[in-house]
Amino acid sequence: MIFSAGILLRLMSLFRLPSLVRCSTTPGHTWKQKSTSRGLLTRNRVISLPTEHRRRTKIVGMYAAPSGSTLLIDRNCHKSLAHLLMMNDVVPVWLKPTRNALGILGGIPRREFSRDSIEEKVAATTQAQWPVHAVITNSTYDGLLYNTDWIKQTLDVPSIHFDSAWVPYTHFHPIYQGKSGMSGERVAGKVIFETQSTHKMLAALSQASLIHIKGEYDEEAFNEAFMMHTTTSPSYPIVASVETAAAMLRGNPGQTAD
Repeated sequence: MIFSAGILLRLMSLFRLPSLVRCSTTPGHTWKQKSTSRGLLTRNRVISLPTEHRRRTKIVGMYAAPSGSTLLIDRNCHKSLAHLLMMNDVVPVWLKPTRNALGILGGIPRREFSRDSIEEKVAATTQAQWPVHAVITNSTYDGLLYNTDWIKQTLDVPSIHFDSAWVPYTHFHPIYQGKSGMSGERVAGKVIFETQSTHKMLAALSQASLIHIKGEYDEEAFNEAFMMHTTTSPSYPIVASVETAAAMLRGNPGQTAD
């Protein structure tokens, strides 16, 4: 008997993998305890989403930056984060990247990350307080990567979100050492988030994405933000494809074929 790809995908959705049930809550995900992606990526927690970029950024933001708080945010951010500012009624303090005459965006200058610079911005912004959370686009849309280890040590905020939609592969090659949001050891007193579009640069199905978390966080509160932006009718093939994409990265990282 021959099945088409469409029929096989439908069968996967009907006969759900036991480890993938209850996808409407984060504890039901494969990635909570042990999985290929969690083992390879060495995070505290990896959460798979059968949904796209704009929802995962809002999940992290709604958890980390409650209404009325101040958010330190990259001016070169995804539009979903602009939506977050309006939805959560938070006060933005902008980190301004460089831009050349051709319109190509550079990185955020080092001074922007300093406490003195942030104090100046807070003082000049109506209703702003010291930021409770920061969002950095890494890489930039023109492909520039930050020294994330330096940012994590320097930026004086309780939590940092690296929006890494286009670079889910940086953890798997030595040339990118220190450029991944999840690289290095945990930073005392800080929670680090990294979000990725696994369907863009890895072999996952369209809309597949991941949220990585390193550090202590309130799982119950995070789960409420998660449930607001996910579905109770997930596509299990999308979720399974994330695990497949992670498994493909297991072999011979950093080596080239002859």
